[in-house]
Amino acid sequence: MPLEAIMSEHLERSSNLHVIHLSHCSFSFSSPPFLSCSDLRFLLLDHCKDKDDAQKYHGEEKECHLHSQCHSQDGGACFQNLWVLDLSYTDWYCLLSKDMLDLMANLRELNVKGVSNRSMSHLHHCSGAGSNSRRLLKLRVVAEPNNEDENNGVDGGKNQEVSPVVASFPDLSSWHILKTIVLDGCGDLEQVGCNALPLSLESFSLISNVPSKVKKISFQGHTKLKILVLRGLFDILVELDMSGTAIKTLDLSEVQAKSLRRLFLLGCEKLNAILWQWMEEDEMMWLEALCIDTTTQAASTWNR
Repeated sequence: MPLEAIMSEHLERSSNLHVIHLSHCSFSFSSPPFLSCSDLRFLLLDHCKDKDDAQKYHGEEKECHLHSQCHSQDGGACFQNLWVLDLSYTDWYCLLSKDMLDLMANLRELNVKGVSNRSMSHLHHCSGAGSNSRRLLKLRVVAEPNNEDENNGVDGGKNQEVSPVVASFPDLSSWHILKTIVLDGCGDLEQVGCNALPLSLESFSLISNVPSKVKKISFQGHTKLKILVLRGLFDILVELDMSGTAIKTLDLSEVQAKSLRRLFLLGCEKLNAILWQWMEEDEMMWLEALCIDTTTQAASTWNR
């Protein structure tokens, strides 16, 4: 029985649903079967596909088509009370648009997995002043590494659906209560800057199992940051600045960063340990500047 028929058959009960988890389903993104579920709290979509004619659109045309669909969904009642949105290998990109995230005024957690760099690209569009900053506490993006073979067509031409490369971190500084950010596999990022991060940030994870392009990471002045998880291949990372954070243990034991030259830990009064990865001499990182100060003097007073 089609998904729409099942939901329609149980319409009275479906309107009271709080949790929906759909896996490997095909339904109309323009009119989802859970449209009437106004009390929905958790929406998890895994490997779901749009069964409409969106496949005949490509690139920006497809994005515009899907974006227009979102605005025609009966005011988006099924999204207004969401607490958790989890998109796993489901290319419903317009749910990451600024308008849709603003509609999800009660959203606490956003998880996006397996949509290459498109997820980061859409977060760029919904970032900055006026973006949804009311209640989101956790953002998790798990991106797929770029596959050159998939990017090329059979005739050697470029695939029309190649994801755009996103080199800069989206400006989330106005997401005022965001506490946790997890980035896994976002290898095209070249810089994570303190000005793009909210001051409410307490935990940040950056994981890359393929060579990362990130050159500089800075959390300077983020006084609430207690946890940094840095793991993977960061061969061209040159600078890491943790100045002014509340970090207690800086764990670099799972990081390959042979090019790291500058490490700043100024004003880190709670710092009590730095864990280094053991490596052979020819693989060691050779720091040119290691600045540590655990006094109460604010990191902002340091001028380097």
